[in-house]
Amino acid sequence: MKRIFVTALAFAASALGQDVVSARAGLIQHVEGDVDVDGAAVKMPSREKVFSQLPEVKKGSLLSTAEGRAEILLSPGITLRAGEESTIKMVESKLEDTKVELQKGIAIVEVLEVIKENLVTVYAGNATIEFRKAGTYKIHATGQPELIVYDGLAEMTVAGQVRTVKRGNAVSLENLALARKFDTEKGDALLRWSVRRSGFMAMANVSAASMSTTSMGSNAFYRHGMGNWMWNPYFGMFTYLPYSGRFCNSFIGSCYYSPATVYRAFYVPSYPSPSIGGGGAAGYGGGNTSYSYDQNRGYTVASGGRSYNGISSGASISGGAPAVAAPVADSGGGRSAGGDSGGRGGEGGGRSQ
Repeated sequence: MKRIFVTALAFAASALGQDVVSARAGLIQHVEGDVDVDGAAVKMPSREKVFSQLPEVKKGSLLSTAEGRAEILLSPGITLRAGEESTIKMVESKLEDTKVELQKGIAIVEVLEVIKENLVTVYAGNATIEFRKAGTYKIHATGQPELIVYDGLAEMTVAGQVRTVKRGNAVSLENLALARKFDTEKGDALLRWSVRRSGFMAMANVSAASMSTTSMGSNAFYRHGMGNWMWNPYFGMFTYLPYSGRFCNSFIGSCYYSPATVYRAFYVPSYPSPSIGGGGAAGYGGGNTSYSYDQNRGYTVASGGRSYNGISSGASISGGAPAVAAPVADSGGGRSAGGDSGGRGGEGGGRSQ
């Protein structure tokens, strides 16, 4: 039986299975290279294994990377991706009040949606960081400790002083008065890897959302009125499903759709032909309406696997990133998070570029 995951909620999803578990923040979605938790090497299960066998960073535990990287799911819609030579402590893993400490190294935090019931706090250096808007944030805890906002809005507190940090700004974790502007078009290897990982997660969203449309109309997912992580067994990974509409990371150029919205954005209705002759007309809007994928959206489904702008779901990360499609319009008045989109480039070396 296939299994799905909905954080802290339970609902029956006939398209994917009926077994449900709840979890805390800290699930390790993906690793590359040398990564350990409390000194024990992280071993990821094969793609055929169910999600319940994925490792996690429990409350009080330390995740460390040597020549490795790790992707950690925090509160629904918020992902932390740790770079090489980094150490992260899970201070509190409750979904409603997740606390993470970046003790050394670099991490990128991608915020798809800010859910007011779920607070995420990151400690680094002398700073306390909270995310007020969806966006892409990089935190350097060593070297030149600072918060870099590629997109979004963060609130930093240092020594009792508070400062908001907007897109295109970097602020020291030691002294809020030390700030600088930077070019959001320039990135490094870790940012490019994070963009690729985000692209795969967005690809899995379309598949998961379309499979969930028939079973989510009156369940706990909607009664609680908030988005959730969802396990996609076909892609072997978690993705994010908004409660309604769509949420777009415009810096990266990818969107996440609710089950109801995915049909308006990706499926084209095919109406029956008008009736010819007497006796009334079936007309456009009469009879049964069927739906088919609009492949002009950049997402295709074919036998043997899925693809996103030419990159299959089973592609190696080091083999290249999906060229993430620009946010598409839908007729449902969906929401877009973030500011203007931008390309990647600039400095940076290392692995998985």
